[in-house]
Amino acid sequence: MVRLPLVPRWLRWSAVVVAAAAIAAASLLVVPPDTPETGTIGFDKLWHAATYLGFGLLLAYALVEAGLSVRTKAMLVFGLATLYGVGIEIAQAFVPYRRYDVLDMVANAVGAALACGWYRFEGRIDFVGTEAFEGAD
Repeated sequence: MVRLPLVPRWLRWSAVVVAAAAIAAASLLVVPPDTPETGTIGFDKLWHAATYLGFGLLLAYALVEAGLSVRTKAMLVFGLATLYGVGIEIAQAFVPYRRYDVLDMVANAVGAALACGWYRFEGRIDFVGTEAFEGAD
C-alpha cells in the first residue's frame, strides 16, 4: 500500500479551479505559435491529451473523499473534464486567432479517459492527512 498525503478538500478543489483557469487562459487568451502539424497525430493533439489527463487527475484527487462509488467518480472525472474541453473548443470558435477543432475535443476526451486509470490504483493508496507527513524528515 502506498501512502499519499490528502490535503484539505478546499485545497484540492482550489487546484482544480486554478487548472481550469490556466487551461482557459492558454486556450483563449494566448496567441498560438505558427507551428506545422507533425506526424499522424501531431504534437498539438498530444498536448491536448496530456493537459486533460492532468486536469482529470486533479479532479480524481479532489473526489477522493466524495463518498461516491468508483464508477460514479470515474464518470464524473471523464464527464466534467470532457465537457470542459468541449466548452473550451466551442469558445475558441469565437476567438479570431483560434480555431474550433473536433479532433482537439477527441484528444481532450482521450486525456480525460486516461485519467480514469487512477481508479485502477486508488484502492491501493492509503490517503493520510498531511499532519502524518510533518516531521517525517
